[in-house]
Amino acid sequence: MSSPASACSPAPGLPRVLANAIRLRQFITIYGPPATGKTRVAFEIAKEVLAEGRDVEVIATESGTVTYARSVVTCVPTKLALSVDQLLDLMIDGVSQGRYIVVDSINWPFRSQRPSPAGLSILSLISALLRGSGGVAIGQVSEVDEGISMALGEWVLPWSHVIGVTGRVQCHGICSEMQILKPRREVVRYELVRDGVRWTGEELLRDC
Repeated sequence: MSSPASACSPAPGLPRVLANAIRLRQFITIYGPPATGKTRVAFEIAKEVLAEGRDVEVIATESGTVTYARSVVTCVPTKLALSVDQLLDLMIDGVSQGRYIVVDSINWPFRSQRPSPAGLSILSLISALLRGSGGVAIGQVSEVDEGISMALGEWVLPWSHVIGVTGRVQCHGICSEMQILKPRREVVRYELVRDGVRWTGEELLRDC
């Protein structure tokens, strides 16, 4: 079991699947229900990139992400996107400046039962930018199987190099796990702590 994160230092023991994706500048998508630690994991990845001496920026589409950044992870630059157009503008600016971009959450501005074709085209473009430059997209869903209907399934996941689905698990503290669906099936476990997460294990899943 690793030590917990500090406010501006990444927690030791970043799972290999995430470390490799950062190194290879791949596009990571993490989605799941609320309160499963998605935002904390996203900021852990951002802190890891900062520790490597690279520029990073979190683009928040929800006020809770900004609150977490300002109250806990003050070292990670975070901007709020209030509209789809503003999200795209911040994405293009960040990628053009060579920053590692984290979007939390990528599908929030598109959470409509009938998103417009133009909006979905923008979502696909944002995903393509993240695939080309490397970065992280957090997807907010009420239930894991709502990923398709929340505009993730068709417009984000196909662009992703790494896909993780989060969920709560029992432990002595507040714990979650992330089922890695791509590039290979494995499980990453972590505990939610004050300044981020404590990585508690990873396990490769073998098909029966």
